[in-house]
Amino acid sequence: MSNLPRIVHLFAFGILISILPGTAAAEPVGLRFEGVAGKLQLSTAEARKQLVVSQSSGIREIDVTGKVEFQVEPAAVARVEEGFVTPLANGEATITARLGKDSAFISLVVSDIEKERAISFPNDVIPQLTRAGCNSGACHGTPSGKNNFRL
Repeated sequence: MSNLPRIVHLFAFGILISILPGTAAAEPVGLRFEGVAGKLQLSTAEARKQLVVSQSSGIREIDVTGKVEFQVEPAAVARVEEGFVTPLANGEATITARLGKDSAFISLVVSDIEKERAISFPNDVIPQLTRAGCNSGACHGTPSGKNNFRL
């Protein structure tokens, strides 16, 4: 007979989990911003960025974006609501994500807030025509168009 502890196997939610008795689940190691290297840059007042914050347990990464508290310093440069960064003024700031004792930081640069975004046919005009039903085959969406207007 061996003196080694017996491994317990659990099957939960379609996943086989092996647990060595006397071992605890890994404790969270820290927070980090996903998909952003270096500084986060936003240009124009319409620019937006979705932040994703993960917490590492040493074994896997867990998305905790909905649980963290965001803070922007100085607050006049941008705001973060539900993970979305919205620029407010030109300048540099630091965004902090906090969850319990853990925190993560990222630099933010906001520029050209006074510039208006250029109008784009695919992004601005087509959605309006779609909403009005004008890009269907019975209207301007036909290959030959209608009333000399062809998409």
